[in-house]
Amino acid sequence: MAGHPIANLILRGHIAPGVYRVDSDVAFAPLAAALSAQGWRVFEIDGKMIEDKAAFLRAVGQAMAFPVYAGHNWDAFEELITDLSWAPAPGYAILYDGVYPFASAQPDHWKTARAILQSAVAEWREQHIPMVVLLRKNWNWNRDLPALSAERSRATQ
Repeated sequence: MAGHPIANLILRGHIAPGVYRVDSDVAFAPLAAALSAQGWRVFEIDGKMIEDKAAFLRAVGQAMAFPVYAGHNWDAFEELITDLSWAPAPGYAILYDGVYPFASAQPDHWKTARAILQSAVAEWREQHIPMVVLLRKNWNWNRDLPALSAERSRATQ
């Protein structure tokens, strides 16, 4: 299996479904391409301009192509991220680049968003469909999450 070292580990099941922080050196484009090539649905979120709940929900809705009827609140986000019937796949990856603007501007809302992401991973796991959420450019906001780096991934392949 050629491609991105982290993608290879995810696809082989060596990286369990979950929410991870990744180092800045992890290149998302080849990671997304490698996962997509295996039929996974990859959703990329650019967090540079996300500084509040509304912007987060809008960005996620656009990235994940939520249906037009989608509400713009936490309940709707939670329901939709655990449904994804419009995007069937053998696995899902959410690549969120630039977490810090939202996390630093609204830490309580970021905690809610992160908890929903973690809950979604668990719900998909129960359906035997893997979901990984990779958070890049976190600064100090997600230090408690397990970390992945491209260098360490190459060493474990």
